[in-house]
Amino acid sequence: MPSDPSSPLTVLLTNITLGGRTGSEILTRNIALGLRRQGHRPIVYSPVHGPLVDELRLASVPVAADIREITRDVDIVHGHHTPTAATAAVRFSHRPALFLCQDFRQWHDIPPVLPNILKNLVVSSALVDRLSVECGVPEERIALMLNPVDTRRFTPGEPLPAAPKKAALFAKGRSYVEAVREACQRRGLALTIFGSAVGQLSDAPEKVMPHFDIVFASGLTAMEAMACGRAVIVCDPRGLAGMCTTERLPRFRQWNFGLGVLDQPLTADCLAAELDRYDAGDAALAADRLRAEAGLDDYIERLVAIYRETIATFDGTRTNDPDWNRSVAEHLQRWSPRTHAAWPWMQEREALLDRITELEIPVSPIQPGERYGFTPQETRPWLRKLNGLGRSEGGGTWTTAPRATMLIRLGQRPSGPSRFELLLKPLLGEKGQSREVDVIANGERVAEWRFTGTETRLTKAVFEVPEDVVGAAGEVWLVLRILNPQTPRELGLKSDDRPLGICLNSLTLLKP
Repeated sequence: MPSDPSSPLTVLLTNITLGGRTGSEILTRNIALGLRRQGHRPIVYSPVHGPLVDELRLASVPVAADIREITRDVDIVHGHHTPTAATAAVRFSHRPALFLCQDFRQWHDIPPVLPNILKNLVVSSALVDRLSVECGVPEERIALMLNPVDTRRFTPGEPLPAAPKKAALFAKGRSYVEAVREACQRRGLALTIFGSAVGQLSDAPEKVMPHFDIVFASGLTAMEAMACGRAVIVCDPRGLAGMCTTERLPRFRQWNFGLGVLDQPLTADCLAAELDRYDAGDAALAADRLRAEAGLDDYIERLVAIYRETIATFDGTRTNDPDWNRSVAEHLQRWSPRTHAAWPWMQEREALLDRITELEIPVSPIQPGERYGFTPQETRPWLRKLNGLGRSEGGGTWTTAPRATMLIRLGQRPSGPSRFELLLKPLLGEKGQSREVDVIANGERVAEWRFTGTETRLTKAVFEVPEDVVGAAGEVWLVLRILNPQTPRELGLKSDDRPLGICLNSLTLLKP
């Protein structure tokens, strides 16, 4: 352990995953890079790896997926997320540790109760309440550390125009996309949507954000957009906070641009009212203030001071039994809940939560002549999948069972038959093979299709639903019955064992 207060520290950072680009993953990367810039020796432990790991390694920051891989001693453990923080704290129980809580509701942000975890940091005022009221942490062991933004990475773009023209939504779900879209349409703004929920991730948001006038975002993403000099409306599926003005900035930042300020309903009317608050001059002042107060370099200096204070007060003789520590760490690593495929129930839970959210969104009527997509880029809630349909992929949505059922809705009960055009691609192997599909609408067979081995590109298939088959409220339950589904593995195409039939790309209600 370093005795010189200016000597570099070896810091072990943990995060439950580095497989995506969530706020905790970006914060872990930022802290590691910030420590490296200031001459310290960060190490990162995370069981799930993705592109951020490559970025860290390019900056000479080592990243381990297994706690047993880390044989070097450390000076302090900086833990994010209960399972990984506990694993690291036990493995290095002869060293002090601190825990950083970032979420009010998630199970994995409950602080571990271990003797060497001496301090708990929180990123918003709301989390002080969670730890002191719900988790039994004494307030004197809680410190508020507001999130930083990397102002070297996120730099101001061109000055904002007097009247906005372009907006971007960094979506954390689909439930509010249509409300944002409608509000932008009312105010004549062109909207671009990013986010995993719509299949449009941005690996370098710092290069994208400066090209927009207004950004809809929350949490760390909102801070990053402000650092780029953009006007920011803070919102996510939990609610709407509003335009981040200079007056609102202190409150928004105190609550991490999140839960504590998301107190307005997410409606097009409320969003349009916040768009009307746009003021290019005030947005520039708010951006300057945030950059001055929330820079990563200053944050790292404060964090290192907390590290040194924690190290100085730690008595490591209580838990100095390396063999016992290693065995308990391996036990925690093996049995603690995690998000990757080794614990499929976590994936099932996430899928069920997504399904609940999807079912809560009403199905919007489809309009004649408009094309509606089955791809991740489609954000309009025009379709409800019931069963037999997979997740949206780049080219569309595959049927994954002999029967695929979905609900669509017409704007009103038609006065004649409704003709639909489905753009699709059948799963076919060698020439001579075929794929047969029956189309059933509200219990009535309305089409029979047969695709042969020569049809390997997107194909237009038309079906017609009689007037008396459409439901009273315009609903049409469509069933695609695949008579002979096969797996790609059976066809020698790839190692995929799903029984696939056709890949749906888009649906159009043809004009009469």
